[in-house]
Amino acid sequence: MANTAGQSTQRMSINNTFEAHDNDALAMQTEISSNVGGYFPNIPPEAFTVYKGDMELTPRSGELFYRVAGTDTSTTENSFIYFKLYDHLHLPVQAGTKLKYWVYHAGGSHSGKMAVDLIFSDGSNLREAAHVTDTHGNRLHPAHRKDPLNQWVQVEVDLSPLAGRYIQKVLVAYDDDDVNNTTGKFRSYFDDLYIGPEQNVSAKIVSHTIPDKMIVGETYPVSVTVKNTGMPEWTEQQMFRLGAVDDGDPLSVTGRIVLPNDTKVTYGNTHTFHFTMIAPPKKGVYTTDWRMLQEQVTWFGEKLAVNVHVLSKDEPIVAHTVPTVIPEGGKRTVSVQIRNTTKGTWSSDNISLHGQGAAASFQAGTIKPQLGIQLKSGEAYTFEFPITAPQQFGTYKLGWQLYFGDTSFGQALQVQVHVSRPGQQTQFLYNANNQLTDMLTMYERIHMKYDAQGNRVSRVKTNNLLPNHDFEQQELHWTLSSFMKIDAHSKDKGMQIKFHSTSPVVGTASESFVLPVSPNTKYVLQADFLNLLKGGIVYVDTVEFNERNESVYDGAAIFSTRQGEWTTNALTITTQPTTKKVIVRVVADSQAIGEAYADNVQFYRAEN
Repeated sequence: MANTAGQSTQRMSINNTFEAHDNDALAMQTEISSNVGGYFPNIPPEAFTVYKGDMELTPRSGELFYRVAGTDTSTTENSFIYFKLYDHLHLPVQAGTKLKYWVYHAGGSHSGKMAVDLIFSDGSNLREAAHVTDTHGNRLHPAHRKDPLNQWVQVEVDLSPLAGRYIQKVLVAYDDDDVNNTTGKFRSYFDDLYIGPEQNVSAKIVSHTIPDKMIVGETYPVSVTVKNTGMPEWTEQQMFRLGAVDDGDPLSVTGRIVLPNDTKVTYGNTHTFHFTMIAPPKKGVYTTDWRMLQEQVTWFGEKLAVNVHVLSKDEPIVAHTVPTVIPEGGKRTVSVQIRNTTKGTWSSDNISLHGQGAAASFQAGTIKPQLGIQLKSGEAYTFEFPITAPQQFGTYKLGWQLYFGDTSFGQALQVQVHVSRPGQQTQFLYNANNQLTDMLTMYERIHMKYDAQGNRVSRVKTNNLLPNHDFEQQELHWTLSSFMKIDAHSKDKGMQIKFHSTSPVVGTASESFVLPVSPNTKYVLQADFLNLLKGGIVYVDTVEFNERNESVYDGAAIFSTRQGEWTTNALTITTQPTTKKVIVRVVADSQAIGEAYADNVQFYRAEN
């Protein structure tokens, strides 16, 4: 249910993992604040969803979590900021209603003064309800939290003493409450927020019979066995079901597998769900993933995810163990499995694998089977052979074609192998289809493009380290502010990052992927701007971090210098002596109102 402004929304619970499929929280909307600035100079305090790997941290679950960051700027007065996660609710608090969430306080003691707060329809709030504590007896006011730092901690609160009230807003806050009047940075991450009736639901995947290979169009009876490791018993009357994650699955015609009406699965017992899968008509790799849920309440327990290779009916090459990454000069023993899809018998006298593409560069051209093998119809055989990577960093496309005598037979095996430099960290970036888009080092970036069928159409080496610098891949590898989106101002310019607000914005920023850089090194920051703002400013800047992910410098910015027309601006910066990483930001600030666009953002080493 969408979390929008306007009339109150009736719901019985909130269950937000901050994953894309169920995140309906607000971002960058302040309820109240005083004496709080941005985590970095010249930017506002932040509150929005970020991806796994932000500051090299991992969410409690999934790929996304909610980051809140800023700086306490006063030594004499109360400093606080309360961001709105939800507004215009009408969520009843009853006996047994629970508030649960996970939090990771990153950094020093100021980060520990952060917590979730609730505003009730009668004007009261959770932070001042001193008689309500968490399961460890700690108060809920952010200033009085005693959560450990730099680790994930679950906060659980029984809201029963507040029964009869209605939750109107859910806030996430920093507040020192005059307890410790010192300045300092704060940054915490929140995940798996739940407000609602006590559930204590849990499940464990015991086993499954989903095959990892299927033939196009064929039907497969499968099963998933799940153990109830929670307190409530599972029944169809209570709508406990096995569900396809994101409510749909490429191999199943239904997104829900129900329990028989007379079945009760109590604590410690298992149930096997039986259903049918149909392989898609097109070959490829498909992910089927399943998890338990109580309909209209919550998903819970372990998730089962299986990558299924769908093959054509006459496909002779059915599996391989060729690695996707190997260092320069690295040696590996790999295998390619074939299956006799004909009615005759194959033998070592008439079958072989012939290398394609860069296979010869890996010293694996023509591969012969063991002498004396006889392969009847339907039987399989595995070729095993060594490969040696070239002494050149890069991405190589190689493969092997099965030959019957002098004639090729079936589809060739095609793989991409990424050869990395020993001692140099290489980051591999992928899109939603699990296709490699970028290989990134502190010296260069290799970018791959694909057509609509998933075939790679280009491979380009560039000194611009910024992935998706032109935004033609939408928001891929960027974390967007709630005031920004990917849009096109005009068709001839393609896509840009667009800021839009009808009311003044003190500051908001969209962040790039974290880039590896060298210390004491000159880099060029460049961007195109179209400034249509009625007030405020738009600019692109950098933030530098050391190897411990601590901010060491908020770099200089390039600004849009002219109104109403596209301009290109650039500057040269020198990284700090301890800098190891850089984030590039697109920022709107100083009561920004109206529209502005940024495009073709570049960050590359300056020529000596």
